[in-house]
Amino acid sequence: MVKLVMQENGKYYLTEFERGHNHQLVTPSKSCMLRSQRKTTIAQADLASGSSIRPKETLEFMGRQPGGIQNLGLTNEGARAMVRYFDKLHDENISSFHLVQLDEDNQITNIFWVDAKVLVDYDYFGDIIYFDTTFQTNEDKRAFAPFVRVNHHNKTTFFGAALMYDQSIESFKWVIQSFLRAISKKQPKTILTDQDPAMTNAIKQIFPKTCHRLCIWHIYQNAIQHLSNVFVASSSFDRDFSNCIYGHEDEDGFLTT
Repeated sequence: MVKLVMQENGKYYLTEFERGHNHQLVTPSKSCMLRSQRKTTIAQADLASGSSIRPKETLEFMGRQPGGIQNLGLTNEGARAMVRYFDKLHDENISSFHLVQLDEDNQITNIFWVDAKVLVDYDYFGDIIYFDTTFQTNEDKRAFAPFVRVNHHNKTTFFGAALMYDQSIESFKWVIQSFLRAISKKQPKTILTDQDPAMTNAIKQIFPKTCHRLCIWHIYQNAIQHLSNVFVASSSFDRDFSNCIYGHEDEDGFLTT
């Protein structure tokens, strides 16, 4: 430990030196890991923002200098700004809808919102909807879970979405209940999802009258994952399996394949 005091002449005077508390100085290549250096300057943030890259890559870039995203010193202002944005949308159009779930520490867990025109779109295209939680684009595995449907122009119709803290039964129940509240409790006739036990349980409880089916794409991906040896062993299995699940639009055709 070294203690220096600046004198009146502008020079430093060594007042205390304790050899026992000394340690090797960090190398220049590792100086960014020091607590005093683990921060992002305004100039660096502006550079990342103006580089025409996606927000995810921007955040990852900003996190490299301080030794990780967790060291950026982010505050709760981002969450408050998001809530203010949703409140602003509701003020502009009363049909805009959002809900925020808080935990026992008053921290945000799950967030759900719908577009202002969702009720109009849902009346036309809400008989069959797709609920997907495979969009997990950060290291914390927070799921972006949209409710969507393809309209008569073969365009994706967005009904609503959630940012989920986790994929527990309770979180799924809260999200699906929020969606049901937004659509005036009109349950869809059919809902397509991936194969998730917690999601299946929640759908049974919240949408008891809805027919629950699994997405063909997820079925195919699961087959590749669990039957990889069969796909490799047979050159025709991939083609035959694809024809079986993709090539028929009715039950009779599927059963006779």
